[in-house]
Amino acid sequence: MDVRQYIDDNAAEFFGALRQWLTIPSISADPARHGDVRRSAQWLAGHLRDTGFPVAEVWETGEEGQPGLPAVFAEWPAADPAAPPAAPGAPPPVVLVYGHHDVQPVEPLEQWTSPPFEPAERDGQLLARGASDDKGQVLFHALGTRAALAATGAGAPPVTLKLLIEGEEESGSPHFAALLRRERERLGCDVIVISDTTMWAADVPSMCIGMRGLAAAEIELRGPERDLHSGSFGGGVPNPLHALASLLDGLHDDQGRITLPGFYDAVRPMSAQERELFARLPFDEKAWLAEAGHSGAAAGEAGFSTLERIWARPTAEVNGMWGGHTGPGGKTIIPAAAHAKLSFRLVADQEPEAVIAGLRQYVAEHTPPGIEARVHQTEGGVRPSFSPPDSAAVRAGRAAMARAFGTEVLFTREGGSGPEADLTDILGAPLVFVAVGLDSDRIHAPNEKVEMDLLLKGAEAAAYLWEELATELKGDA
Repeated sequence: MDVRQYIDDNAAEFFGALRQWLTIPSISADPARHGDVRRSAQWLAGHLRDTGFPVAEVWETGEEGQPGLPAVFAEWPAADPAAPPAAPGAPPPVVLVYGHHDVQPVEPLEQWTSPPFEPAERDGQLLARGASDDKGQVLFHALGTRAALAATGAGAPPVTLKLLIEGEEESGSPHFAALLRRERERLGCDVIVISDTTMWAADVPSMCIGMRGLAAAEIELRGPERDLHSGSFGGGVPNPLHALASLLDGLHDDQGRITLPGFYDAVRPMSAQERELFARLPFDEKAWLAEAGHSGAAAGEAGFSTLERIWARPTAEVNGMWGGHTGPGGKTIIPAAAHAKLSFRLVADQEPEAVIAGLRQYVAEHTPPGIEARVHQTEGGVRPSFSPPDSAAVRAGRAAMARAFGTEVLFTREGGSGPEADLTDILGAPLVFVAVGLDSDRIHAPNEKVEMDLLLKGAEAAAYLWEELATELKGDA
């Protein structure tokens, strides 16, 4: 039996299991649902054991006095006779799959066309909270593994397969880095597979190869001790709002480049291959602008396309600014203070702390005399992640997806970021993104759905992925 035949023959059982899992309202952000998050973890561990994983455990997170929500760990060691070694005498490669089993809140409930935890099938789509993000994309790995074994007749995959399925991703993964450090030895791996992203379109399969990071800060400028009468003091003392406007205006030059000292020093340039594959995506800028709140025009750093700007180039954005009188009517004052909130989206090799250090230097150098400036970092920062297109892991993932979809697989990046940077930093392994979600899946919104045929394609890609990774990592050793 080949992989596709096995998947087709077992599709009904797969979707039956997924529907059962989707009925569990594992909302990590809601304390009233924390018992359901635990029930979700227990369900998944039991399902993986039933699938054949010899190890499937529920791992607690947090610490005494600050308990977290559980993750699930599973492991299926490669059978040495069936597994091509990475090098003579070396053990088979080890692959870790990351996903999450917690889901977003469901409000506003009145906008759902069916109850969010009563899965409904319509026109080849499965509607329920978590269907795409991320329960459906976690579960296809179990089906894909069984399909790979059925096709080869082997008793174990050609790589040692590990799964780590988190229970707090939708709440910011507050205990995840500590869990990785605590269990680093058991989680040791050669490559990390992420199945929590999207493709370009159902008929344009693609792989994400990078996610932007984040740094955020607030600027506070103070001048006089109190608001001053503008008739008595205007033109004679510095105005904090004027100074703030000048600072913010100077963040970009006339080419749209960010002017912070050293801001681009660590930015990894895009390869010619990546830019060429971006350009081949069927991108309709006019339609995209309509989706972007009917924005009137595309804008940004000169010399880059819109897709390159939102995926692979760093940004500086003013998120809010305030100071002085903002109520009804006039008030002729020089305000005592002015404030702004800024965020920076970061790309490969940039560090949040270095960017905030550059912001502090920029503000110090451009604040006029008589104004006191402070820069407060408002978030811990999220490091960007990147998977080079020519890496062994990406080559294997792309080949597996091409076999499943029967066509060339293009590349994308994504503007947001999750715990991927922690995974690769702490475990010291490269990432490969193999996922089949769509932007139209309405994740985090009412009526979340997943395309059922794409989940089966995901299972097929997973079945091929272990073989492709075994081969590529052998050649890369």
